[in-house]
Amino acid sequence: MKNLFALIALCAITSFGMSQPHQNYKESSLVITSQNFERFWLYINDQLQNEQATESIAVRGLRPGKYNIRVQTADREMNTRLSLQAGNYNYLIEYTPRGGKIFLKSVNFNILANTSVNYQPYEMPQNGHHSPNPHHPNMPDYSQTPPPPPAPQPDVIVLPAHQFCTPDKFTNIKNIISSESFESNKLDIAKQVTSSNILTANQITEIALLFSFEDNKLDYLKFAYDFCFDKQNYYLVNEALTYSSSKEELNKFILSK
Repeated sequence: MKNLFALIALCAITSFGMSQPHQNYKESSLVITSQNFERFWLYINDQLQNEQATESIAVRGLRPGKYNIRVQTADREMNTRLSLQAGNYNYLIEYTPRGGKIFLKSVNFNILANTSVNYQPYEMPQNGHHSPNPHHPNMPDYSQTPPPPPAPQPDVIVLPAHQFCTPDKFTNIKNIISSESFESNKLDIAKQVTSSNILTANQITEIALLFSFEDNKLDYLKFAYDFCFDKQNYYLVNEALTYSSSKEELNKFILSK
């Protein structure tokens, strides 16, 4: 009887020890957004992640490892392979100037996705039954192109597609603002370019530092908040302000939004 109990205990310990590494793995998150706000479908290892086309998507619960990634818009497709470690990965779908091809570009700022899903890797059923899909047994048939996104309804306002600022474009913008002799002209141009481009909190900070007067910096930073791509990082713009009273005023303005 003692020998039987010892054997059961040994099996339990062995089973527990084998299962622990799988339970304690660190997860990866993959976030992808479209540069042109174009809606897309995302496939990971040939598994569709979003049934409805979206402008941005966050996929949680990925195990660290290599994944086949396919991004498909209404008229374009891109395939690549990503190696993910534990942590958060943010990618931007960019478009080549010629040919309209798309590719993924890693970015160092967080992306607020409007669609969030938990990754569910496909598992083979244990009953041994086969699905009617002859190309991939036991897998849903995702070989067909998903339908294009539905056309906007007449009462839906479609915003113009803004463009992310490339380093060269942003340098040119700063040079144009700096070339103005009067602060009022600098402020007018800064507001114009901010409202027609997607800027990050770091870029907005750099523009604010081009002004000599605190009032103009504060005026610009209040205006730019609505156009900031990564609002969760807007605290970074405080670097451009000199006085604590200005920082407090900006904070109250943001909290009132």
